Amino acid sequence: MTQQASFDKVSSQWENTDKQEFGRKNAMAYSKQIDHLIENKKVDVLDFGCGTLYSSLPLIQSNNKINKLDGIDLSEEMLKIAQKKIEALEDEDLKKRIKVQKVSVKRPQDLTEKYDVIITSMTLHHIFNTKEIVGILKTALKDGGHFMWIDYQKTESSYYFHPEDFREEVIPGFTKEEMIQILEINGFKNITVSVVQHVSKVQRVNDEDVQVELDIFLVCGRLN
Repeated sequence: MTQQASFDKVSSQWENTDKQEFGRKNAMAYSKQIDHLIENKKVDVLDFGCGTLYSSLPLIQSNNKINKLDGIDLSEEMLKIAQKKIEALEDEDLKKRIKVQKVSVKRPQDLTEKYDVIITSMTLHHIFNTKEIVGILKTALKDGGHFMWIDYQKTESSYYFHPEDFREEVIPGFTKEEMIQILEINGFKNITVSVVQHVSKVQRVNDEDVQVELDIFLVCGRLN
């Protein structure tokens, strides 16, 4: 099963209470960084691997600096849920400022617009050529734009962060140093790393319970 098919299969799970709370915490972290780094300016935001907009919809709803939000993903089922959430919004102006579409970042020519901020939440650990993908994504940033990446910490137990059928398809987390290095290699400056939340959960492995403990990092870098 491809990763796209895997996400299509589990797309409805992104609407459960735990996922929504996880997304809201991510949104709060992004919002604080946008307020801290960008003054007196409206910003256009791209959400790479937007899924159901579980992080970026609460972001645009809570931060009035965001002019527009474009979300891209490969999972058609995720995007269907995202589109329904957009259509359910009562604020007509907000509806017009959010767009989602299926785009493959492996085709940089599909990234036709430039953004002030690119966010990506728990997506890059699904892509083994992470450095190259970040390099493609930065082509969609305006000069002086910001790249904001949320992902999970590599620990002794992080291999078990995902359910069994995902474990061989992902990178088992990143250290702070690895995330910083990936941004540095791609020319980002003023890089910062912060902890935005902590995950503590039990996964069943070979009929035994394994305690998974790890932090969720947010790394930010500025282009030029």
